[in-house]
Amino acid sequence: MTRWAAEPLDLLRELRELKPTIVHFSGHGARPAATTDRAQGRDLVAAAPSADEPSGMIFDGANGRSQLVTPEAIARTFGAVGTQVRLVVLNACYSAPIAKALRGHVDCVVGMSGAIHDDVARSFAIGFYGGLGEQESVAAAFEQAKAAIHLNGLPDADHPQLQARDGFDAAGLILAKVAPSGLVAAPCPYPGMRPFAAADAGSFHGREAEIAELIGRLRAGQREIFVIGPSGSGKSSLVAAGVLPRLARTPSGLGPFVLRELRPGDQPFSRLCQVLDAPPGQPLATAERVAALLAYRTPGASALIVVDQLEELFTQASPGERAAFLDALGALRAEPSCAIIFTLRADFSGALMESPLWPERPTQLSRVDVTPLRGTALREAITAPAEGVGMTVEPELIERLVADAAAEPGILPLLQETLVQLWDARSDQTLTLADYHALGDGVRSGLAVALARRADATLQRFTAAQADIARRILLRLISFGEGRSDTRRQQPRTQLCAAGENAADFALVLQTMVDARLLTVDDDIAGEPRVDLAHEIMISAWPKLADWIRSHRVDEQRRRQLETAAAEWAEHGCGARGLLDPIELADAEQWQQTDSSLQLGQSAEVLELITASRAMHAKQRRRRVGLIAGAFTGLAGFAVVVAVLAIAARDKSRRLLAQSYAESGRQLLVDGHYQEAVPYLLAARQNGEDGAALRKMFWVASHHLPFILALVHPDRVWSAVFSPDGTRVVTASSDRTARVWDAATGKPLTTPMVHQHTVWSAAFSPDATRVVTASYDKTARVWDAATGKPLTRPLVHQSLVASAAFSPDGTRVVTASHDKTAQVWDAVTGKPITSPLVHQGWVMSAAFSSDGSRVVTASYDKTARVWDAATGKPVTSSLEHQDQVWRAAFSPDGTRVVTASSDRTARVWDAATGKPVTSPLQHQDKVVSAAFSSDGTRVVTASSDRTARVWDAANERRVQFRRHARGHRERGRDRAGVGRGHGPAGHQFLWASGPGDERRVQPRRHARGHRERGQDRAGMECGDGQTGNQPPRASLRGMERRVQSRRHARGHRERGQDRAGVGRGDRQAAHPSAHAPGLGGECRVQSRRHARGHRERGQDRAGVGRGDRQAAHRPLRASVRGSERRVQPRRHPRDHREQGQDR
Repeated sequence: MTRWAAEPLDLLRELRELKPTIVHFSGHGARPAATTDRAQGRDLVAAAPSADEPSGMIFDGANGRSQLVTPEAIARTFGAVGTQVRLVVLNACYSAPIAKALRGHVDCVVGMSGAIHDDVARSFAIGFYGGLGEQESVAAAFEQAKAAIHLNGLPDADHPQLQARDGFDAAGLILAKVAPSGLVAAPCPYPGMRPFAAADAGSFHGREAEIAELIGRLRAGQREIFVIGPSGSGKSSLVAAGVLPRLARTPSGLGPFVLRELRPGDQPFSRLCQVLDAPPGQPLATAERVAALLAYRTPGASALIVVDQLEELFTQASPGERAAFLDALGALRAEPSCAIIFTLRADFSGALMESPLWPERPTQLSRVDVTPLRGTALREAITAPAEGVGMTVEPELIERLVADAAAEPGILPLLQETLVQLWDARSDQTLTLADYHALGDGVRSGLAVALARRADATLQRFTAAQADIARRILLRLISFGEGRSDTRRQQPRTQLCAAGENAADFALVLQTMVDARLLTVDDDIAGEPRVDLAHEIMISAWPKLADWIRSHRVDEQRRRQLETAAAEWAEHGCGARGLLDPIELADAEQWQQTDSSLQLGQSAEVLELITASRAMHAKQRRRRVGLIAGAFTGLAGFAVVVAVLAIAARDKSRRLLAQSYAESGRQLLVDGHYQEAVPYLLAARQNGEDGAALRKMFWVASHHLPFILALVHPDRVWSAVFSPDGTRVVTASSDRTARVWDAATGKPLTTPMVHQHTVWSAAFSPDATRVVTASYDKTARVWDAATGKPLTRPLVHQSLVASAAFSPDGTRVVTASHDKTAQVWDAVTGKPITSPLVHQGWVMSAAFSSDGSRVVTASYDKTARVWDAATGKPVTSSLEHQDQVWRAAFSPDGTRVVTASSDRTARVWDAATGKPVTSPLQHQDKVVSAAFSSDGTRVVTASSDRTARVWDAANERRVQFRRHARGHRERGRDRAGVGRGHGPAGHQFLWASGPGDERRVQPRRHARGHRERGQDRAGMECGDGQTGNQPPRASLRGMERRVQSRRHARGHRERGQDRAGVGRGDRQAAHPSAHAPGLGGECRVQSRRHARGHRERGQDRAGVGRGDRQAAHRPLRASVRGSERRVQPRRHPRDHREQGQDR
């Protein structure tokens, strides 16, 4: 077999179909710029190729241009389909690198180390193949070929080089002894998945009755015929390969036809105008166009328009295009010299009946029903094509195919694809039942798996990036049915390529799928290539494609909506008309950030539309701001007069208040209470006091306060974690680094641990010698905690890694990723230990059990799952919620799992059975985290409803909860912005961040066993239960105020304060006073005596204290906006408890 002017894919096709033993390439190899040898008229090479020059073989490419194919591509081709090849001869300049690359796939390869003249190449071929023909070994024939070059007195005899596979002896390969295969080189007569075309008429059999019926109706004068049948019944093939070739031979009783064919697609009217050669931009005059088609034709000629796959009119065309097309068809139906043949899927008969194409009386409809081939007609369709090229089909195979065909829907394309694969698998001139059995999978027949086998094998040839391109192409060729089955959707080639996509990869993927008969490419009337699925049966018969459609349907429809919007904007001239409104723009920008956007791609037109819409809305915002600023300018004059008067009064009040704060701070400094003095000094400065005395007091206070360095990154910090011994801290940041810090000094201990994108989390190993990080760059990494250097290769996922954690023994790492998997890795080697732990949505977290034997994962697919950490197999059924699951964690003993979900609940599950242990732990908004207490008896949950709650882990009873102020979203702080944290040795630290600055509150040591319960909304810190004096502190409207210290009775815990910030009295023998600053000044609360054991229950909202049960007179006190008032005492009867006071 000889192929002239070969294109790259010819090599793949011939290797697959011919299965040769020897491949000889005669042509050009890649080389540097050539000079011409005028004496010989041949190209000579001036110098050997440099390391930067590309090498490879030159093939014919698109548009007649040369195309370079690299050695790696050629070697991959032979590795995929050239396993039967024993010898390759590369009779081309500089082909030695290709020979070296082929050595791993072929026994022997001959290449040229330099330029080779034509006469040298001829002498080599004569000597080499002459030796092979005389049953010499490849090694002996090679030496004879070099001798032939010397005998002819030619130079460059050392350029040919023989290379053999490692361990293979070329002297032992005698190809003349290889038995011939006995195959006749005949083209395959079966079309496979694509429909029969006019060129396949000689192989089209089994439809004689239908062909005769259609031609008879045309002969009878019927000018509108509908060919209707189920998908896969062969409607298109019947017309294209059966009827049209017969009409071309002008059967008796019919004049010649001028043929025009079209598929409606998404622009049916535009295509009709094209096939009728109508001038663009002008109304379609059907009578004139038909007359123009028939001009200069034989008298009696008619126009025949074939509208194939009419169902596309109802599934793809816009209402305007559909209406224009139907109007034009109505005019054509009135033309006596025009006939129309439609093909339509039977399940769209209802749409036809509702359209203007349906006649007023159904009996007027000329309809030919095409049923699936059965019996004798099916046998003829199987055997006749093979017999036409001298092949035979085993009778047993025929009967098995006929029997299996009865059980499969849409049988014809599957049958043709099966016959193609049997043709490729044949070992002689017969298609056999044994080869058919080999196609099956033991459960399904060869017919049922033939298509999926070929399609899956095609995808396996691609790299991961190329497989993404293939999926994108296939999805864009699907028309999603709304209430109907999905159909194929023919598209221009340019509409299948996404912006920024590698053009070479796209061309390779498209051509490979065309060669594999999965896709077809046809030029439309304007010459633009249009791509289509080979047959609609692929949608249902190929499981992988069906799964892609099911999982990407909504996202692909969203992408198409944006493409449609971009097309409409372009039609309007890419101006202001047609831009996205603010809601549409926000939706489009959000979609751009999703994984689906990356997987499905987007066109340059969509990117331009989004950019233009964003710019337009920004301009409108600036215009609105200008208008608002103008309006406020007009009001400013009036406001100035009022403001001057108000400012004067305010300044006077502030000066008095500042002096009061400064004096209180001075007195505290004198008493040695440096920390308590700072809030008063700050309040004085905020109210305008800034003299030398105040600066001196600040200097004194600051020199008596401990100083803690901030752990600073240049971008936001996502997590911070202590080492197990509390001496170090590791942080993870959006600046693409994690860092290890000294917890005592705040100094960095290692160089930054650098990723390529945001680092979400970082954690120490149990022995604190290593750190594991999780990053947006799709990797997790294990680092040396002492040096900051990586210890393993990156732990790679296909999307961002949301979390990473060590096992309790530190030997393994578990990661959770948005690629819908979690993975268990060896923490020493970085190699995966198990297969991926697969979910159907993003995996948000993963954690080990306390013994390290299991892993629990939480996912966006609304489930958590418990896995065996050694095998990667699920231990229980899915732990199911009604919405995304954010976190999952084991109890300390590993017997239970707690999960947190967007369905507003947390749940406790049995880790062995997967069954719920309690009823749902209910919140009012999504629950974002949940964890067990150290003894496993309680569960704490955090929710977007602004509360954290503590629950009894055994009976779901709520123990207590803490509500955060409305509108506050930061998870670790109350409204005042104060957070708490614990360090080693029992110290507790407070820190706070206000708008634009960072504040630090000094550490303090709590008495043993004491737990601070929190602060009220005003920010008042409750006192500790201890016998010493503990000054409570409160922050109100940005400043800290002090309530006078008082002595607590042993074991007493103050429960809180009301909103006004007034401290409640203690059970004590003396009459202490309590001070609290109000909203504009300081009020005094009179002391009172409490009966023994009495605990004051609080104050109402106005700040009025409730009375005590005692025999003496009890004064009432209240603070109202900075003033002090006294309410007359009254005597209460003994044992009377006043229930409270009104506001």
